[in-house]
Amino acid sequence: MIATATLTQRKTLSSSEIFRLNLSNINIICFQLKPDIEQDEAISLSFHLSRILPHIVVIWDKPYFYALGKFKNSMQEFGIEWESILGQIAGEGIKDFSDRTLQFEEVPLTKTVSANVISLLAYQVLKTSKPYPFSSITALSKNGVQVRREAKFWAEPIEIHGTLQPAITLTIKSKFLSTKTLADFYLNHSEKNNPEKLLIDLNVRSLSGDIQGNGTITQLIKEPSLIDKQKLIEQAKNEISKKALQDELSNKLLVAVKFGKGKKLYKYGMAALRPCVTSETASRFGVNWGELLKETKIPYKKRTELLATYKEEAENALNNYGFELGLSINSRHYPELFWQPQVPIENTPLLFGNGVIGAQSKILTGLSRGGIYRRHNKFSDPSRPIRITVTNLCDVGLDDFIKQLKERLKSYKFESLFVTKSYR
Repeated sequence: MIATATLTQRKTLSSSEIFRLNLSNINIICFQLKPDIEQDEAISLSFHLSRILPHIVVIWDKPYFYALGKFKNSMQEFGIEWESILGQIAGEGIKDFSDRTLQFEEVPLTKTVSANVISLLAYQVLKTSKPYPFSSITALSKNGVQVRREAKFWAEPIEIHGTLQPAITLTIKSKFLSTKTLADFYLNHSEKNNPEKLLIDLNVRSLSGDIQGNGTITQLIKEPSLIDKQKLIEQAKNEISKKALQDELSNKLLVAVKFGKGKKLYKYGMAALRPCVTSETASRFGVNWGELLKETKIPYKKRTELLATYKEEAENALNNYGFELGLSINSRHYPELFWQPQVPIENTPLLFGNGVIGAQSKILTGLSRGGIYRRHNKFSDPSRPIRITVTNLCDVGLDDFIKQLKERLKSYKFESLFVTKSYR
């Protein structure tokens, strides 16, 4: 992922958002569990182990688990009874592990830990550190909806000189978020009498941070039984979730949330969640999606400043475990990793119809002079129209725009059929 490209007198300097990692900490153990478990279960278990164990993170890299302790402590000093910890997770009622007994078996480390393992361990440190290491910056706040800049990161081992090196990607993502809890949003909305329409497919995130990232409401549980609620309260991992399951609203309605690509559903009281805004759901919040979208564009100078801040915050968390975060991969130190075209992209010659050649930066001129080079098979019949849907996200008229676009396509010998949808 290329983050910046700075023009110098001689050439362009390109910089990525991939940062090399060095781990000086040898405080690592490797283990496996019997019976074997599936990949999704292993990744979930490693997260829960990292959540429960202070000063230790755990990851899974098939077929083994790896545990890394903080730099100043040896793993033996922690005195961990692994099977007892596994029993604790099962005792929490986590569905994947509540009905089984897992046996811990340490595996001697006979070779250097792989780049992938080191990268995953760094990722797990950043994901499960408490408090969460990264700051959140509000770029816009309007009608109870915010546009926030937040750090996004993942394990990213990279091949350098034929050898895979540990690294992580650290970048910036703008997110849309309501300042209200889901309970407040629901109770004060004009369509609260139709909860399916209002809540289903709404993006949310946990207020407690027990699960990072956004989830989607997929089901509603109306008037849950006292037995089911009590079981959920006992399984809740934090006071925010427990309190939300005990308020008056939770007696009438709970929501089931799916996070990421996993199949598991997590049941919440609505006071434990915060709704997030998407293009599909913006109208439910009474905000203009186009206006929010403009705020996602981060100027170069601001992006550079934010990346520097997030890198420093990442280093503060990673240093506790013996990680050193290097400079980002850039074309000055690793020129072989960056491809530079001999001809600037905007000057790349393109072949249009009737043998006309034009620059990439003047595509419309080339089309006007020569037409298209070749029609797609689907449109080999000139009378078949291109079907176009125009989504109106802003309070502006579209008639002139559609007319001009239709005329432009016609000049290229394409018929068009427009359907307009308005979200004003």
